[in-house]
Amino acid sequence: MIKFEIFNNQTSKICHLINDTSQEIHRISPKSIAWNSKGNFYKLIPSQPATAIIIGKDYLLLQYREKSEEYPHPHNMVMYNFNAVVEYVVEAPFLKTNEVTFNKKNLQASFSGFKRLDRLDSESPHEIKIDNQRHVLVCLYDKKHGTPLDDRAGKPHELQALNVETGEFHPAWCKYYGRL
Repeated sequence: MIKFEIFNNQTSKICHLINDTSQEIHRISPKSIAWNSKGNFYKLIPSQPATAIIIGKDYLLLQYREKSEEYPHPHNMVMYNFNAVVEYVVEAPFLKTNEVTFNKKNLQASFSGFKRLDRLDSESPHEIKIDNQRHVLVCLYDKKHGTPLDDRAGKPHELQALNVETGEFHPAWCKYYGRL
C-alpha cells in the first residue's frame, strides 16, 4: 500500500489517499500530489490545480482542467504509474447514450471526474471488470450545447469505462448517469 499526500485546492488542506479505488475521492482538486514508492520520493504539481483524481492498485489518474497548459481538452486526462511516468494521455471519448447526446452524433465529451457505478450506494465501485480487464468509471457530459445558464451539474451525464491497461475507453460499455 502506498500513501499519497494531496494538497486539496478546494479546502486548502492536505488529505491522504492510498492506492485503493474504494476510498472517497469526491471534491478533491489536487494542487500537488506527493508519495514514496520503492524508496523514491515523487511529486506532481500541475500548473493549475487538477479537477479530479483516482488512485488504483497500480496507477494514478488525474483529470487536468480543460484549458490547462500541460494537457488541454480533449487530452486532459493523464494516467501515471507510481514512478510519476506518464503511461497514457487519454482523449475524451464521444458520448454514447441518447439521454446525453439527444440523438446528435459525434459529440466529444468533457470529463466530469470519476464516479461510482451506483450513485446512491457509497459502497458501489469506481472500478469494474469487463472481459477480465479492469476499467475505471469516468463521468462525461456535453459541455458545448445548452443555454449559457446550464452548468455542469444541471446537464445529463453518462459513465464510460476506461481500460487501465490500455488507456482506451471500452467501445460499447456506457451507462446513463442522470444530472449531478
